[in-house]
Order: sequence, then structure tokens, then C-alpha cells
Amino acid sequence: MNFQEAMTKLKSGGRVTRKEWPNSTYLAMNGDHVDAFEYILMHYPYSCETMVSEGWTVDGIDGEFTFPEIIPYLMNGRMAKRADWVDSRIFMDEFRKSIVYRRREIALFTPHFESFIANDWIEL
Repeated sequence: MNFQEAMTKLKSGGRVTRKEWPNSTYLAMNGDHVDAFEYILMHYPYSCETMVSEGWTVDGIDGEFTFPEIIPYLMNGRMAKRADWVDSRIFMDEFRKSIVYRRREIALFTPHFESFIANDWIEL
């Protein structure tokens, strides 16, 4: 979609991004102003309690799972989250054989003029 269509979606409560910004920056309304969000990746600080935790969901799969039940999904490239997480996920880093935590943060962001004339806007 073009910039004008993207801003209409944004004003109606949608989250928008550009195809060239995959899994990085997206825009969302916060009251009467626009916030830019970026995903931050870090090692997931799990503990022994994590091993027996419940209340996990897996993107694209119905139901709630225990932590041990989500491991095969992580190994197959899926992302998972705790039921109370809004916009955070974990996934497996195959290279390091570790779990990565992806969370969002409000970011300082000024779009380039190219964004205003681009036709690669998408709604999340």
C-alpha cells in the first residue's frame, strides 16, 4: 500500500511498517501521536523455574503449552511467548543453540522522504 493508505490504517489503530523494515521498525499510534517501535534482541534470561513454567503460546498454533512442550516448536523456527507478554517473543538461535528474547522499545526515528513516496507499506 502507499503512504496515504498506511497513514489511514495507522490512524484507525493499526500498526504499519515497510517491507524493507522486516522485523525491525514499525509505527503505531499512542494517543494522538505516532511512536516508532524497534525490536531489541537479547539472550533470554531463563532460570530453573522456566523449565517447569506453563502458560506459553506458540505463534500459529492454538492452545497453551508448558515450556518443555514449546521446545520442538522453537527448534522448527516458531516463536513463542508467555500468555501475559504483549509484543515480546522468544525463538531459537540455531547457530548459538540458545534462546533469544525479542522485545519492543520506543525508538527515536525520523523517516526518510523515500518512505512518503514508497508503495511497500504493510499493516502488521
